[in-house]
Amino acid sequence: MTLPSFFWATEREWRQAHETLAYLFDRYGPVADPVRLFAGQARQGLEVLFPMFDRFAEAVCPDCDSICCLKARVDYNFTDLVFMHALGLTPPPRQIREREDQPCRYLSPAGCTLPRILRPFVCTWYFCAPMLELYRRLPPRTQRMRSALMREVQRNRNDMEAEFMRIVTGRDIQGLPYEVEA
Repeated sequence: MTLPSFFWATEREWRQAHETLAYLFDRYGPVADPVRLFAGQARQGLEVLFPMFDRFAEAVCPDCDSICCLKARVDYNFTDLVFMHALGLTPPPRQIREREDQPCRYLSPAGCTLPRILRPFVCTWYFCAPMLELYRRLPPRTQRMRSALMREVQRNRNDMEAEFMRIVTGRDIQGLPYEVEA
């Protein structure tokens, strides 16, 4: 059996994935509140970082000859989907692409058509070399603060996913029993 190039690549798979997550969040109701809390904390950190990411993209992407949206292997991962559902966001209508040889379906001549909060995390998180150079030009104190905030966002996303998995499987990360009342 071969794995697909991208998970949830077809419209049917994408819809089923989101229906399943919507069901699980509904099924577990307030038990899933810690998942929502971690997602909300990640969102708060991201919203502080978004203006910086937008400035860097505006400065670098229009003149780039190797646009990530065209060439990089980017897709929504499981954590991205849990994040959207934990926040009650409406997911985009489809996965980024169906096959590796396709560009991102949400790329337009003016840039990404998705609100930044709905983009795959890697689209926000990744700094190409020119963006990294812009980051290095920030004052050292700002760099330290932004780096700490980025680590906090990542930690909240990891905790969100781990808590979600504990709730729906009844086991913690190490596989030890974890009781959940639903």
